[in-house]
Amino acid sequence: MTAKEFEFILQEGESYFTEFKENFGKKAVRRNQLIASLLQRCNIVENMGTGINKIKQLLKENKNFPPEFIFNSFYTILFRRKNEGVNLLLATIKKYPGKRSSFFSKKLNTSVKNIERWLKKLRDEEKIVFIGVSKTGGYFLKEGKKQ
Repeated sequence: MTAKEFEFILQEGESYFTEFKENFGKKAVRRNQLIASLLQRCNIVENMGTGINKIKQLLKENKNFPPEFIFNSFYTILFRRKNEGVNLLLATIKKYPGKRSSFFSKKLNTSVKNIERWLKKLRDEEKIVFIGVSKTGGYFLKEGKKQ
């Protein structure tokens, strides 16, 4: 197959985009019938029309945020994560009060930059407080906010 023939096959599916967006997750709309059929027969893809609903179902079962779909000439699926790191840091502060960001970085096996970002979020939510001077102080749960 030449590059021109391949380009024609890809462009052949362009007119299906409007129908694709309207029926997204409800009906399988193949942008290119030839390539989709080939990939399905080679067992590279699942049955047409099962993926989007499967993604939504699995995210819901695991109590994650629903996906966000962004449409342009193709589509993008945006997955948002819960504050796993923030919650883990809060539990670590509860277990090891008075420690500093470098300690939490080693304990949670992540960068100091991540820890600082999570600490800021916890301070903004008024769940923790830094007590002491900058060189020797540490983080503690705020009174009345024990998690």
